[in-house]
Amino acid sequence: KLGLRVLAASWNMPYTNETCRGNIRRALELLPDVELVERTLPQNVCRNAMRAQFGQVGVPCLCPTVAHALFFPLAAAERIPVVMQGVEEVQLAVMSYVMRNLQGGGGKAQPAPPSIREQTLQFLELVAAAPEPANPFSLTAEFIRYQRSIRTSLDPIYGPLDRLLTRAKEDETTFVPQFLRLKTNALYGSWKDVATLMHKEMDWKMPPGQKGLLHTSCRIEKVKDYCQSMRFRNMRTTSFPQSIVEVSAGVYFGLLSREEALREVEELGYHREPAVMAELLDDLRINEADRHSHGETVYSLCDCASGC
Repeated sequence: KLGLRVLAASWNMPYTNETCRGNIRRALELLPDVELVERTLPQNVCRNAMRAQFGQVGVPCLCPTVAHALFFPLAAAERIPVVMQGVEEVQLAVMSYVMRNLQGGGGKAQPAPPSIREQTLQFLELVAAAPEPANPFSLTAEFIRYQRSIRTSLDPIYGPLDRLLTRAKEDETTFVPQFLRLKTNALYGSWKDVATLMHKEMDWKMPPGQKGLLHTSCRIEKVKDYCQSMRFRNMRTTSFPQSIVEVSAGVYFGLLSREEALREVEELGYHREPAVMAELLDDLRINEADRHSHGETVYSLCDCASGC
């Protein structure tokens, strides 16, 4: 509608659900001026990385870090000026707010923020070369360990991103696409309004049987909820489960009512081990014994109340 050329990018990860794949196909038919580039990593590479994630950080997920490594160098090569991340924008704003306050910035005079180019490069540096966390029990430490673990498991795919970051450091004239995001939800309203807009413009559909509006693309999303919840319960992390923060923030920012939020929470994987867990563990070759011996897996899959 703005007359811009759009290149959409999608990481076709092994556990994307069929509804999401159908939504992408229909969107391309209804938006014939949009180009799509898709990457699919070898299945064994993904399996090995996800198994390693279970052992190193207790959660199997690789998204969205892999997408940054795969597609940002492409955006730079194509000289695309603006990158809009495929994440709900207010969630990103909320996380920025939370991190700033946890680091002691709330209510204090702050230095002038870096330019968008600098912010983009700082974020990508954290993705590509996250430092050892200074405080092992901080909220940022959990995020950093997650990034470092993926980097260890999937090091070969980071080459193009590393080279781009090196060039950008050495030469300020290096072309760098810039991450942009909406600052408020004023342009799109509530989460329900977003779903209505996507249905109208792109014939977007909800996965069968799903009612909650969070995380509609992944078959194993409830595994992440469950593992994060178990790790918090077993005192292996100071971070609340991600979806709990997102739903609570959604209420705070007026994106959904408290009643809608409680229904969202009922949809999430906090109440019992998700049915898809058995399929995932079988696919990753993690058996019953591995639950008790595979690194951090024991804390995300076992009840440690009596001592692991």
